[in-house]
Amino acid sequence: MITPKPLSTALFVGAGAVENSWAPVLRALNKHARVEISDSNANLYLTRIVYLMRFFKRNPDALGSPSADEYFGEVFGPIKKSIGEELRKAEDSGELRLRDAMPFIYRRFIEPAGEGFRLITTNWDRVVERGLEKLMVDAPPGTLQSFHIHGSVDDHDGLYLPSEEAYEIYRSDKQNAILHGMHVRLLDALESVENLVIYGLSLSPLDPELTQYMASGLMGDVLKRVTIVDRDYSTIASRLRMLLRDPGVQISGVDPTAPPIGT
Repeated sequence: MITPKPLSTALFVGAGAVENSWAPVLRALNKHARVEISDSNANLYLTRIVYLMRFFKRNPDALGSPSADEYFGEVFGPIKKSIGEELRKAEDSGELRLRDAMPFIYRRFIEPAGEGFRLITTNWDRVVERGLEKLMVDAPPGTLQSFHIHGSVDDHDGLYLPSEEAYEIYRSDKQNAILHGMHVRLLDALESVENLVIYGLSLSPLDPELTQYMASGLMGDVLKRVTIVDRDYSTIASRLRMLLRDPGVQISGVDPTAPPIGT
């Protein structure tokens, strides 16, 4: 009997895969904000700063520009530095940890892939790959291929804030090339994926660049099936279906809160 070759598998994760993922980010933002930032308004705060960085770069003499009294350019870098510092502390303390569904996801969808597995993450922290490395106790070093497409705490200047794009006029050419390279690697990683598992990623309308890169990376005929691990997987499935050229790709959903997720 011939054993079928495992499908090339990618696990694509977002902030929903990590418990307390926004807590250290909120602490970082509240070091700089003039009003209290909560999880319900954090994206408004960050996307406004990104907008102002673009606007004032194009209009350096505008009222309220960084050269006057607002200093948004002065805030932009320190915010990223604070986010990186708070995330590293939260990782080390154990405040950030994998959600309970991850061992199930690994055993059911990832472990059978063997060396064909890769991790794609929009998260700045390194909790998911560290957790997976513990689950991959028998794997040789370097087996886990991980792609931090929005940057990581290893380089706070490269953190990709909500609504930022690969090319921004307020960045240096070098910084733009680095961030563009992250997305090129995303395309390369997706083009050979046959089996895609999505966990903790909502395909938010706030990130059209990410969805377009996903659509471009999944344009070929390689992808066979997608598994979405989310309580509201039907909504994510409908968004994903918009990105796929092949209507025959099988999309299924798993509710991580329903039994037997821990088995």
